[in-house]
This record gives sequence, structure tokens and C-alpha cells, in this order.
Amino acid sequence: MPRSKRSPEVTTVGTRPRESLKAPKPETRPVKVYIIESERGWGQKIDEVKEFDTLELAETFVTEYNSHNTEETVPDWYMRAEVVR
Repeated sequence: MPRSKRSPEVTTVGTRPRESLKAPKPETRPVKVYIIESERGWGQKIDEVKEFDTLELAETFVTEYNSHNTEETVPDWYMRAEVVR
């Protein structure tokens, strides 16, 4: 008696088909970027947390955001972005 052809993704247990046991896809976590406020005499605080799908997008955002900090001396108040690793 010939066997029926089955998809390699499906196996049969009893009379119920079920998906074969495959390694689950790794979950990707969003890459976090802290927006940090710094003020002389008051210190620093995390003002905002942004999330990005990839490290590349996060680093591009950080580079653009921090590109505005161009003074030669540290100002009394400023904001900066930092990728959380």
C-alpha cells in the first residue's frame, strides 16, 4: 500500500496533524536610545527613551541628533542621545 505524501512541515500524531518542532525564530528586541538632558549644577537625567527596529537605525538617529552639539566648550545646558547596549 503506497504512503501518502505529506508536507515536511507537518507530522501526524494520532489523527491530528501538528507542526513539526522547529527551532523558534529569535525574537528581536528593539534597540533603545536614551535622550539625556544635562545641566550644569543639576546633573543629568534621562528625558526620553526611543526605540528602533535595528542598531543601524538607532546609530543613525544618534549621529544626527548629536551633530547639533558643536560648541567648543560644554554649555550650561544641552541634550544628547546615546544607544543603550
